[in-house]
Amino acid sequence: MSLLIRLLLVVATAITGVLVAADAPGFAIITGMVAVALIAAVVLALALLSWLRNRDSV
Repeated sequence: MSLLIRLLLVVATAITGVLVAADAPGFAIITGMVAVALIAAVVLALALLSWLRNRDSV
C-alpha cells in the first residue's frame, strides 16, 4: 500500500514540476493537492470499473 502511495506522490511531483517551478513557495502544497486529485481519480476509476462489471453481470 505504501508503495502505491509513494508512486502516486512521485507522479504528482513530476506533474507539479512541469506546471510550477520547483523553488516556488507553494510547491509542496501544490504537490499535495495534485496527489490528492490523483488518488481521487484512481478511486473513481476503480469504482467505475466495479460498477460497470456489476452492471454487465445482472
